[in-house]
Amino acid sequence: MVWHSAGAVSRRRLLHWGGVLALTGGGLALARSAFAVSLSGVSATVNVDTLNVRSGPGTTYAIVGKLSYGTKISCIATSGQWFKITIGSITGYVFSPYVTLVAASAAASITRGLTGQKLVSLTFDAGADRGYAGSILDTLAARGVRASFGMTGGWAGANGDLIQRIWREGHHLINHTRTHRSFTGFSTGAAALTPAERLDELETTEASLKALTGSGAKPWFRPPYGDQDAGVLRDIAADGFRYNVMWTVDSLGMERSQPRPDRFPNPEPARE
Repeated sequence: MVWHSAGAVSRRRLLHWGGVLALTGGGLALARSAFAVSLSGVSATVNVDTLNVRSGPGTTYAIVGKLSYGTKISCIATSGQWFKITIGSITGYVFSPYVTLVAASAAASITRGLTGQKLVSLTFDAGADRGYAGSILDTLAARGVRASFGMTGGWAGANGDLIQRIWREGHHLINHTRTHRSFTGFSTGAAALTPAERLDELETTEASLKALTGSGAKPWFRPPYGDQDAGVLRDIAADGFRYNVMWTVDSLGMERSQPRPDRFPNPEPARE
């Protein structure tokens, strides 16, 4: 079940990883974070010839230093499209498209599980209203089924009781960003999010989940709309998300239509 509605593309998708099922969908975009979000263990390299470091997150702030191409920096916070960074004696802000986040390896995209085994893993995404969440949880509990839930930070903040119940009943959480904006802009026609905006989306959601359950969703991530590219896989990995959870079949559940092979990650049709 997908609880996404109003103001954006709304759809439900069914993932079959050779017997592994998952659901996801489009959703309601919320306002951007108005505050800086702290980061830990995130590094980047300068990708322009000369990069100004400013005293605040904008071009109107004073320049407090200059960095050359290839310089490695530590990103310690986000602020809109800017990173707060530190290197040596310099601490300030840089425009995040002018740096490239560093990850030991890109996140792995999971499109199928072990097709030689009869295994089913059911997952649900939540991003707008409460929908049938309570009823779904009742059914899962009655049948002794543990599922995975892709959560937006906005939904978590509005439905803390359901998040706590999901966690308490032993289900697994996936970070589905804060506002469900496309990281690449492919499905929405919007501009791609900058590296700082992407990490803001991830870390604000982690903070919401931790506040409610004591645990975040790392290392699991599901991209809104399924939109991903090499840059997305690098950026999420730099923030500790090692697994990018995809799907192969679109259920078209929001349109009450029959499932069909999805256009996104895998051309192989799902098996019964």
